[in-house]
Amino acid sequence: MNFWRTVSSLVLFLCFHMLQLVYGTTVVPLCKSGESVDNCTTAMVQTKKSPRVAPVRIVKCDAEMEGYCWNGQCMYLVDIDEHYCRCVKGYSGVRCTFAELTRKPLSEEYLALTIFLSLLLIMAIAVAAFFAYKWYKIKKLREPIKEYKEVNTQNV
Repeated sequence: MNFWRTVSSLVLFLCFHMLQLVYGTTVVPLCKSGESVDNCTTAMVQTKKSPRVAPVRIVKCDAEMEGYCWNGQCMYLVDIDEHYCRCVKGYSGVRCTFAELTRKPLSEEYLALTIFLSLLLIMAIAVAAFFAYKWYKIKKLREPIKEYKEVNTQNV
């Protein structure tokens, strides 16, 4: 039951994320040589209204829009009159509200501990199976052998 709830939540999250990607605005900065990503003045933009990618001018948002993006930098797309958030790594969404799932590689200590505990579990299962087999054999030997006896039915 819990497994299916987790799977359905994951599928729902992925569908929502895909819808957001399809219907959101995609902005790719076009920085000139020597210009940092934060100071770019043009970008390639694709919106839900226009699937065609086109260059637009970008500027930083006004001070009143400072809190528009939760985990990122607010950008104003001048040519299409729209606000956009450039999200910090690990966040996504229109206003950078969704934390992305990140996967870190296992450390060597954690990997060694996992392998050790797995081997310990396999050994415990093997020992339990061995003793269960021995117990079954001993129990089988203690049972009396049941043989059929000849019965005479004429004196009945």
